[in-house]
Amino acid sequence: MIRREEIEGSKYAYIYDKGLPDKDLEFYWYGFKDSITNAIELHQSNISKDIVNSILAKLDSVKNILNQLQKEEKYDMIHNVIEGIIVWIGKHLMIHYVNSYHFGIYITNVKRWCRWILKEKEGGKLSCDWMNTIDDDKDYFTVFFELKTHLLSKSKTKKNNEIEDTIIKLINKYNPGKASHNLSLLHTIMTYLVESDYLKPNLLETLDQVCPVIDYLKECHKIPVDLIIHKPYSIEKIIKKHSLKN
Repeated sequence: MIRREEIEGSKYAYIYDKGLPDKDLEFYWYGFKDSITNAIELHQSNISKDIVNSILAKLDSVKNILNQLQKEEKYDMIHNVIEGIIVWIGKHLMIHYVNSYHFGIYITNVKRWCRWILKEKEGGKLSCDWMNTIDDDKDYFTVFFELKTHLLSKSKTKKNNEIEDTIIKLINKYNPGKASHNLSLLHTIMTYLVESDYLKPNLLETLDQVCPVIDYLKECHKIPVDLIIHKPYSIEKIIKKHSLKN
C-alpha cells in the first residue's frame, strides 16, 4: 500500500485529485518511467544508440497504450502492461548496462510494485513469482535478477570483492530470450562459486532453483558425497552443518 508521505512528496501527487480507479497504477508508472529515462541519460555513452532508441521507443509505445487503455477504462489491462514493461526493462537495460545506484533504484521499483500494487507486506522477502508468471520467454531472467540483487544490496561501505566482480560480469552476459545460453551461464556461475570455495548461501540458494547445486557440492567434496538430503532443505543449514572445509 502506498504511504501518504510517498504521495505528498511527489510531483505526481495531482494524480490522486482525479480520483480514477487506476490512480495507484498511474502514480507508479510515472515514477518508474522517470527512473528509466534518468538511467538512460546517465549511461547512454555506454549503451549503443540502437539500444537507447529501442528502449525510448518502447517507453513511448507503452505510454500511448496506457493512455488509450485508461480512456477505455480497461484497468486490468493497464496492470498487465505495466508489469510487462517492468520485466522488459530489467532484461534489456538493468541487467546489462546500469551502475549499482540505478540498479538499486530498479530494485526499489520492483519492491514498490509488490507493496503498492500487489499489496504484499512491507519488509518481507522480495518476491519474483509474479515476474515468472508473466515472462513468456522462460529465459531465467529472475534468477539473474536475484543474483545481482544479492550482490549489489550490500552496505555502501562494502565493495564487491574479486569473486563477486567476476560473477557480476557473468551476469551481465545474460541474453534476453536465449534460454540455453542463459542456463549455461548460470551453471558457469555455480561452478565458479563452488570451485572458488565462495559458498554464499543466498547465491547458492538462488542458483539451486535451476542448477544441481547439491550434487556439485558433493562432487567437489564440499559436503559428504553420501549425505542424504530431503526436500525442502536449506543450503545455508547444509553448509553450516556438513561442510568439509578445513
